[in-house]
Formats: sequence, C-alpha cells, structure tokens
Amino acid sequence: MAISSLIVGNFKGVGAEREIRLKPITVFIGPNSSGKSTCIHALACLSQTMKNTSLASTLMLDGESADVHLGRFTEVAHGRSYSDMITLGFSLDKTRYNKIDDAGKMVSAVGRARMKWTFRCIKRTQETCLSGGEFLIDSHRYKLSKKGKNLFLTNMQTNNSVVCKRPRSFLVDPFLAVRAAKSKTAFDVFREFVPVWSLNQTIQEELLNTRYLGPFRQQPLRRYPMHGANRTEVGALGEGTVPMLANETIQSRSRQHLARVAKWLNEMGLAQRIDLTRVGSSDLFDVSLGLPDGVKLPLADLGYGCSQVLPVIAQCSYCDSSATLLFEQPELHLHSVSARALAGVFIDTAKRTDAKILIETHSPDMLKEFFSRMRKGQFRLDDFVAYKVTRLDKETQLREIAIDPDDIDVLDNWEKGISIN
Repeated sequence: MAISSLIVGNFKGVGAEREIRLKPITVFIGPNSSGKSTCIHALACLSQTMKNTSLASTLMLDGESADVHLGRFTEVAHGRSYSDMITLGFSLDKTRYNKIDDAGKMVSAVGRARMKWTFRCIKRTQETCLSGGEFLIDSHRYKLSKKGKNLFLTNMQTNNSVVCKRPRSFLVDPFLAVRAAKSKTAFDVFREFVPVWSLNQTIQEELLNTRYLGPFRQQPLRRYPMHGANRTEVGALGEGTVPMLANETIQSRSRQHLARVAKWLNEMGLAQRIDLTRVGSSDLFDVSLGLPDGVKLPLADLGYGCSQVLPVIAQCSYCDSSATLLFEQPELHLHSVSARALAGVFIDTAKRTDAKILIETHSPDMLKEFFSRMRKGQFRLDDFVAYKVTRLDKETQLREIAIDPDDIDVLDNWEKGISIN
C-alpha cells in the first residue's frame, strides 16, 4: 500500500483543485519557476505536520522544525488571500480499514480510500487551521465541517453527525456527541463512523513514512559527528546520511546499505567504494571514496557532485516498503552521464520495494534514461508517469507526457522549453 494520487487546490502554483495520479516513479519536469515542486511540497507539508507532535489542527507551513519552508499562508495560497482555503489530500489503493458488520462485530476490509482536508488561516494568529474535509472509503462517504468552535463529521448517506475531538494535526477522531434522530442509539450511529476513524492509523503511517530531500544539501565535511544518532531518514538537507551509514558500520557486519551505496556510486561512474572510518574512540567519522582509477580521497576533496548525490542514494537504500520518497533536483551537480545512471537507482529502488518516488528534476537526460530502460524491458510503463510542468495564465499547468505503450514512443514534444534543440 502506498499513496496512489495527490489532491491539491489553491496551493502555490495550483489554483483550481485537481488530482494528480502517482506511480512507483513519478517525474515532474519543466522550466524554472513553472511550479514543478508544488506537488512535492504539498505532500511534504502534510508529512511535516504529522511529524510535529505539538500541533493540533494546524497545518505546518514553516518553522524551525519544518523540512520545507513555505512561508506565510498568503505566500502559499494561490489566491494570496486570507479568505481562501488550501486543499490538500491523497488517495490510497488497497488500504485496510475496519467496519462493524450486521452482527455487531468489528471486521477488517480492504478497499480504496480518498481523503482531503481544507485549511483556513486565522489572520490574527497567523495559524493555518483545519476547517473541513471529505473522506471516501469504498462506498462510505463522509464530510467534515466546522461550526463555531466544533468540527462535525457527517455520514453523507445517513446524514448522521458526530462531534470530533480536537484533532491531532488533521486526524479526525469522532466521539459520541450525537446529532441524529433520537430513535438511533449511540452505538448505531457510531458504527457508521468506524471506517473513517479506523483510517487514522493508516494516514499517520503513510505520512510518517514520507521522506523529503530538498535541492540544497549539506556541504561535504572533513569529519562527520555521529552524536549517537540512530536515524531513519537522511533529512531535508541530507544531514543524517553519514550518521546513518556510520551507525551501520558500527552495528552491522553485513553492511548492506554501504554495499548498495557503493554499487550505485560505481554504476554512476563516481566511485568504486565508500569507506567510513572512526576517529579513535570519538564520535567523529572520516568519509572517503575509492575512485575508478584507484585513488582514495576524502569526500570533502571531491567537489560537490558526490556529496550531493550521496544523500539521494542513501535514502533510496534505506527506503522502507511502501514509503514515499520526495526528491527535489536529485541530479544536482552531476554530469549528464551520472544523471542518466541515477535513473537506474530509482528503478532499482522501486522494484525492490513498494515505494512511491516523486522526482522534481531539471534533467532531460535522466528522463530519457527512464524511457530507454522501459524500451529495454528493464522497467514497466505501468510503474511510471511523467508530467511536463509549465506556467500559463498565472497558474501551474501539469500535463501528463503521453507515451505509446507498444513501443514506449513519446507522443509529444515534452522537451520544448527545457532542452536546446
């Protein structure tokens, strides 16, 4: 199970609400300032809100602990107005949820879920707060609305409503303050809301398992402090990359991530091996790469290409099953040959896991490599989608690049405005 589509409305370059389908690998390519990062930022925004446990019904747009810094509400909302609402959401295929059967027993079911939330800014406090939402779980339809200080969740088929507890982030937790026909018992009404209530854990897991890596990464250091860290993601700046690899160096004999990273570096023509060496008994580590010509050099002496791509491939190696990986300009500072080979890293990761990988890129070479490998049968078209992103009439336009399924022939001129022809 992983996120299968993204819902965005009045967010950055996107005006009217739209749904963007996602595949195991989804690529956004286009000229500068076209809005390529909009979809990635939308999902990163939901994720960082969920990861911040101190928030209650507030969307995290910025702040010290934010992965992506979007600014104030009026800088994020496409309409630039406090009266506008932002809409964010996503859908999940083959997701598990609970319901109560006719015998009154809790049973498990598998189906499709689609959820979206709307957020409004309180001008006085500048908080971006939950104001509504919609949930579709198979045939179960619900609407979330705010009346006064309370949030009400309504079953759209029965028109019964329950008051929601003050949500954590934007998770909906209905409790039994029932506004329904008096002939209905509390249990009879509550059973109608079990599907959406049971989906909370799945929503939380999906967003906590979303990893964002931004376009600006940590500079290469002479020595890297570990600080006893046992991280699960490289971080928005890639700052956790070396601590994660160093932790494996200390705790694991097999060192599968180091081996996989070295393999990918070799395939990209950047290095044949990567070595992490502890400095005495300190928490400092030296990082060096063995180059194709046999010379071994510190990472800090190799310019920016290797240090900038290392967090990308490390995050791919550590990718959990059904995770969602968000990358902005993963090919940054890479030669075009290495950028093409980076496509192979993403393909390997998608085939090894059930992850969704979203890529915002400036590299036509990397996109062409995806096409090439599909033609060679190394990768399926069903697992790939690419969007040409442009700006028209003051809005971001996303157009799915048409590909002939028979011969993987690209049917439109997606390179216009990107490549020099």
